[in-house]
Amino acid sequence: ASIFGDEVTEDLFYKVLKAANEDYHKYYLEYLDVIKKLMNKQTLEMWDLRYPAVKEPDKKYSLDDAFELIFEATKNFGDDYQKILTKAREEKWIDYMPHEGKRHGAYSSGCYDSSPYILTSYINDVESVFTLIHELGHSVHSYLSNHNQEYVNSDYRIFVAEVASTVNENLLIQLLIKNSTSIEEKKFLLFRKLDDFIGCCYRQPFFANFENILHQKAANNEGLSNQTITDIYEKLSKEYYGDKVNLHEYSKYTCYGVPHFYYNYYVYKYTVGMCVSSVIAKRIFYGEKEQIEKYLNFLKSGSSKSPVELLTEAGVNPLDENLYKEAFENFKKDLEEFKSLI
Repeated sequence: ASIFGDEVTEDLFYKVLKAANEDYHKYYLEYLDVIKKLMNKQTLEMWDLRYPAVKEPDKKYSLDDAFELIFEATKNFGDDYQKILTKAREEKWIDYMPHEGKRHGAYSSGCYDSSPYILTSYINDVESVFTLIHELGHSVHSYLSNHNQEYVNSDYRIFVAEVASTVNENLLIQLLIKNSTSIEEKKFLLFRKLDDFIGCCYRQPFFANFENILHQKAANNEGLSNQTITDIYEKLSKEYYGDKVNLHEYSKYTCYGVPHFYYNYYVYKYTVGMCVSSVIAKRIFYGEKEQIEKYLNFLKSGSSKSPVELLTEAGVNPLDENLYKEAFENFKKDLEEFKSLI
């Protein structure tokens, strides 16, 4: 019932969980070994996973620098895409400057016959550049959907909403890695790329598995006490981290602080989105013309077809196990490169 609105089957949900929690989970455990080595520890503590194990270079980016990078990162999309980026800047779609009372975060928003405006707080660091290219991905997606679809089919669904934004982020980080001028900078960028993938493609399927177990128990009329819930979360956490991380005695209670558990079968969509964008972005970065054409058609499609149909026509069928194989192998290659640097 929860996934009915996205027009997907249970098969897709379990396919995502199997890829992340079983088939390619070994790559995450390898990553934890690398972090142990980096931090000179035999076993990691839970809070070590929140620590920026690689220092961010003290590098500043003006707005001009940011747009130069954004245009370079998206150049393979062609002139029409870049003209929309130019419109966004010249027609002042973007509220950049931080100020007192401004809402936190960053957003792309508008309606069918307005510009897709962006609200952000640009502070001249690399994260600001990533945020800007992310939101521009949403805005270009909205612009192309609105200009190529009737109103009823113009608003794309959340299932595919993060593809355009994360493809842009992936293209930017590949460009920055390619152009990095020092080992430290390259190390930081690879660490960031690995961390982003883990957040979407390992942590979210772990969450989704926990959530699914609870819903199955509820469906079977089994009692769910506080202890039952936290014991399940602790057991799954031990399986997830293996012997690489010490669980704190209070770790099992953190499940109550994840708001997405109250959205019902939401978090697995992050994994699909990141796997799709990882694969698309790598192909586009190397100039695969067929992939570029299919992706641009996807951006123009709004919700004219089901999300699975749209992604399949974009060359990344989420029901095909090869999609996840390609995405997790991309992670593995990045991990090997990161290991070689440290």
